[in-house]
This record gives sequence, structure tokens and C-alpha cells, in this order.
Amino acid sequence: MKKILSSFILFLILSSVAFSQKGELFPTLEGETVDHKAFTIPKDSKGKYTILGLSWSTKSEDDWNTWLQPVYDKFINSNNFMQTSYDINIYFVAMFTGLNKTAYKGVVEKSKKRLGKDAASYLLFYKGKLKEYKKELNLGNKDTPHFYVLDPTGKIVYIAKGRCSDAKIDEIDAVLPEE
Repeated sequence: MKKILSSFILFLILSSVAFSQKGELFPTLEGETVDHKAFTIPKDSKGKYTILGLSWSTKSEDDWNTWLQPVYDKFINSNNFMQTSYDINIYFVAMFTGLNKTAYKGVVEKSKKRLGKDAASYLLFYKGKLKEYKKELNLGNKDTPHFYVLDPTGKIVYIAKGRCSDAKIDEIDAVLPEE
């Protein structure tokens, strides 16, 4: 019984550390669009709920890509007459840190050419240090993308990590206001 109780207490402590940023204001993240327009989260996303995906390594690309179509289908595609319409912000943020900063300009330009204007409007780029975000957001393994839902004031109301799943999309939908 002691072992079970000890394990449960350890689980609760680790859970509170792993998700300690939920309910807190998202830290300021300054980036730019593919058109080189400055953008600051949460300042420029305030007033609406915001779905925000962060990736800072090409190793997380496979998991990150699992989010693109489901997020588009559920929250962006207005041609689906069976879905609720959402008045939210959605941003996928590619973070260039450390040695990856050298690839920044090339990736931004390739993305601009490769993506259509609509798809590019959901992509933001950040170049800088990761240390602050690792600490404030408790970012884990670089192989794992992190997704957040911010309320209209910029507070974190939902966190997901790793591959997308139907359950994660449903959990995001549950925290968004009904239209």
C-alpha cells in the first residue's frame, strides 16, 4: 500500500510540474510571417481563442505533420456544412534556435514559394533562444511538437504534445467557445 501511495504522490507531483504552465499567460514570442511581417504572441492573438503549435527541430516534423490536416479539417475548412464555424486564430510556429538559425531565411523563402497564400497565413517563424520557452512552457523532447490553446487573454487553457489524435482534436474543441 505504501508503494502504491508513494507512486501516486510522485505521479501527482510530476503531473503538476509537467503542466504547471496551464492557466498561466503564454510567454511573449516574437516572430514573423512568410511576408516578413512582425507578429507577437499573445499580444497579436488576443481577443480570440488561439491554437498554437510549436516545433523547434526537424525531428518533430513527422509528429507535427499529423496535426496539419486534422486542424484544417476541423477548425479552418468552412466548406464543411456539418461543422461548427470557429472564430479563432491558428498558428504553427517553426522555431529556429541554436545552429538551426542559419537555415531560417532559406526556410522562410521556400515556405513562401511552396505554400499558397491561405496555408502560409497559418505559419509563423521564430528565430532566437529556446531556453526561456523551455523553462516557462516546460518544453520537453525536441522530437515532440507542443500544442497549446490560448484563451482570448493569452492564458493557456489546453496543452498537447506529440502526434495528433481524434481525442486531442476533441479536447481542443471542448475548450473552445460554441459559436
